[in-house]
Amino acid sequence: MTWEQRDAFLTARSAERCYDAVFATLAKAGVRPGEAFALKLEDLDLGERTVRVERAWNRGRVKATKTHEERTVDLSPIWSACCSAI
Repeated sequence: MTWEQRDAFLTARSAERCYDAVFATLAKAGVRPGEAFALKLEDLDLGERTVRVERAWNRGRVKATKTHEERTVDLSPIWSACCSAI
């Protein structure tokens, strides 16, 4: 997705308020769709405002991420934007 496409996506997402935070997280955190589908509740750390990405969903099964690396994504900037809009 280009930056322009990302911006258009984020503008359009506001029409679906119930998914707003999820779409913002996916677009701004750079999480791949397969990684997003494989996230578990325990991957989200509300206190630290981070999400741990360590697996992906592909062809009906959970596997390693595309890069075979685990990472922690800081959601602080996203969190601030989402919470101020509510």
